[in-house]
Amino acid sequence: NSFFKTKKYIADQATKAVFSLIKKARNMHLSIDLQLELFDKLVKPILLYGCEVWGFGNIEVIERVQLKFLKSILKLKTSTPNYMVYGEVGIMPLKIDIYTRMISYWGKICRADYNANLVSTFIYYAARSYYNCCNITNRSFYFRWIHCIKSILCNCGFSGIWENNDFPNQKWLSLSIKQKLTDIYLNEWYQNVQMDKNYRLFKKSFIFENYISKVPYNMLPYIISFKTRNHKLPVEIGRWNKIEYNRRHCDLCKQDIGDEYHYLLICNNLKDIRKQYIKPYFYRRPNILKYEQLLNSKNMKILTSLAKFIKYIYDINSENTS
Repeated sequence: NSFFKTKKYIADQATKAVFSLIKKARNMHLSIDLQLELFDKLVKPILLYGCEVWGFGNIEVIERVQLKFLKSILKLKTSTPNYMVYGEVGIMPLKIDIYTRMISYWGKICRADYNANLVSTFIYYAARSYYNCCNITNRSFYFRWIHCIKSILCNCGFSGIWENNDFPNQKWLSLSIKQKLTDIYLNEWYQNVQMDKNYRLFKKSFIFENYISKVPYNMLPYIISFKTRNHKLPVEIGRWNKIEYNRRHCDLCKQDIGDEYHYLLICNNLKDIRKQYIKPYFYRRPNILKYEQLLNSKNMKILTSLAKFIKYIYDINSENTS
């Protein structure tokens, strides 16, 4: 009564495809957006193969393949929060596709008036009759697929469809479920972003960030790491070492808290080099609004200069702490 081996086998096969894709992408110097498109065309079909049947239960082993790929091409640590990874590229978890396909398949077999002669329809109604007679514990253990279908429909506000098997058509059902699942995830994503004091300053919507396709590939990791705190500045090192927030001082000036905002626009020890890379508008009378505008700039020249300045910050901070 488990598809764990199936999911693991599919994940292993998809992982091989991912390694091949990454290797070829690096050799051919493919852009991030093109790599994402190739993942959708080449790897995602492997991950979703047969998910209409095995999609219930724990699908973390499947989700992990996509997350590893995203973190690899963005050069992020494995400990980077998932909401940051998905948010930067504007990609939804695979769970949404899996649940949508499960409901689409359920929509095909549950319409007894159209599919009365199908073996799958006969088995489904036989299993559902047993499901309705069992207690709650036995329902969730022996009829996991049916229980998952019911949970998806009820969580999306379609409990009436579950009870009556009545819906306009299969296409409408699939589109409606996908939209509901997307809305539920986006609501959770926004909540996670709002709890992050740094990331919420410049991440306002769940979209593919343009800088990923504009900034030169060799400079891109500096901006991404800066926005997602994949660095070794005092504010992050202090968190690792469980140092109180107000004691995580800048290693250069030893005054303010050594966070991204301080290094980018405030620190006096970086005044001269800052003038070379950042426009005066941003560092004269700096504030959070200007900080947000700088990191969300659409101008490739500004973003490239920003990446170079961040690289300098990392280098001088590394020299100072070594």
